[in-house]
Amino acid sequence: MKEIKIEKEVLLGEWDTLAIIRRQQYEYGDSEISLHRCAAAIVYCEELAGDRPLFYALNKDEREEALKAPRLWLENILNLFDFSDEDSRLEMCRWGVSDCDDYAAKDGLGDEDTNDGDGWVIVREGIWFNQAPLDLMDEEGGKYGEAKIYSTLGEAREQVEEWDSGTYITMSGEAGRPNYYIWPA
Repeated sequence: MKEIKIEKEVLLGEWDTLAIIRRQQYEYGDSEISLHRCAAAIVYCEELAGDRPLFYALNKDEREEALKAPRLWLENILNLFDFSDEDSRLEMCRWGVSDCDDYAAKDGLGDEDTNDGDGWVIVREGIWFNQAPLDLMDEEGGKYGEAKIYSTLGEAREQVEEWDSGTYITMSGEAGRPNYYIWPA
């Protein structure tokens, strides 16, 4: 792909949008990747967390592949992103490419299951108006520290049961009690 200079308003006003994938996030600003078409070009746009949008013209091979399945083409681009220290599974869920249930502990596993010694982590899906932020839970039940690894599935299940029991007081803008998923670490 070759970067090109173009104003987003012109692009969206005069060209057809083939596919858009937006990231569900709440603290870094909006991010999206998109694919657009006009008579002369197929353009990939990357607008990440408030940075200026970057536009790339696709070459012939990329155009042919992108036109076959635009959404799948964008998902493949996401798989190339470097999410640094973030869990790529979490990022794929935040971008809406995967679902939290895709990675959750499967039914029928016993409480003593250790995930081959790697343990388990808990993912929290917040329920907010317009979004569902996802975070790995830390030692204190928050999202800011290092993700806590539970040695057995039973320990992780007990923690989720504790968080789910009793009264839950929502924060401003929160629409309900969060959902929890137990994933292999």
